[in-house]
Amino acid sequence: MRVTANYSKSLAASPWRKRSVPLEDVYSYSQPEDSGLDAALAQLPSKYQAVIHLYYYEGYGTEETARILGRKPSTVRAQLTRARHILARLLKEEL
Repeated sequence: MRVTANYSKSLAASPWRKRSVPLEDVYSYSQPEDSGLDAALAQLPSKYQAVIHLYYYEGYGTEETARILGRKPSTVRAQLTRARHILARLLKEEL
């Protein structure tokens, strides 16, 4: 029981948690207001938003992103591919 409590404390104090910013805050100031990218990113399901954010905004690789999210690296790569296709479709519809 004590090991679990200590591990939880160390996870809460990890540098990753101190560096993280909510996705809504990143999207609100990362692109110009007239950009359709904000709207397209907001329409993505949360599992795709998470991988896009970690890969492109935070600069993590697929292996690191998989570890952070508790997923397999192949799953992260597949989700990145799907998210890119969805974003491309959404951005083309906007034009």
